[in-house]
Amino acid sequence: LICRINILTRHSMKNNIETNLYYLPYRNTFNKKMYLLIVGPGGNGQTYFMEFCIRNGYGTNCYHDFDGFKHAPKPYMLREVQVNKCIFLYNDPYKTIRSHYRRDVQYGNWVYKQICKLGNPRKLEPQDVATFEQYKTLVKQKKLELFGIEHQFEQWLHPIHTPKFPIYFLDFNDVLEKKDELDAFLGRPLDYSIFEAQPRKPYIESDQEINDRYSALYTSFHTRAAIHNTQTLTK
Repeated sequence: LICRINILTRHSMKNNIETNLYYLPYRNTFNKKMYLLIVGPGGNGQTYFMEFCIRNGYGTNCYHDFDGFKHAPKPYMLREVQVNKCIFLYNDPYKTIRSHYRRDVQYGNWVYKQICKLGNPRKLEPQDVATFEQYKTLVKQKKLELFGIEHQFEQWLHPIHTPKFPIYFLDFNDVLEKKDELDAFLGRPLDYSIFEAQPRKPYIESDQEINDRYSALYTSFHTRAAIHNTQTLTK
């Protein structure tokens, strides 16, 4: 969400200050009170899941992200918004990134804008991520996850400023498998008859180093989310 204003509004700003002014008009008019906040890195079925929750009668943040909360890099950005509960929705991070690159072809500069929405923790420039091959090369050079997906997950799992609302971590691929937990967290059963597990586009990665890095990251997400959720549901 916090992105350089010259990227989002095409105006320059002294000292390259990161700001969220682009979203300020929307925050003043949208969803100051919401029962359910749904946040995540996108590219993972998030819009579909948000629509599913809305159809079940929940007030959520804007699934078009006009309020700027859909991909918030940390809970502190919601400090002025009344949130009852939050679902952090994630997916295989490799597939998430590939999905964003697929949209980059359609919309142009999509990838860099998404990286900015996630906080751009590695201070990347547009030319660093112009193609997926360039991104992979940089990941192997730096030996880090650069998109911001891991950073966002960490910020929501272990926030510096503890939010006043509980957070449940959910893998989009596990919605039906985890429906009992999800119902328990929300406090009432959802109508899962309107949820269709839509097949996602398969992505095959021939680079073993990239495969191993993102597979390990996805496994880590699962393990740590399960521990967190157990603690949340037993409070």
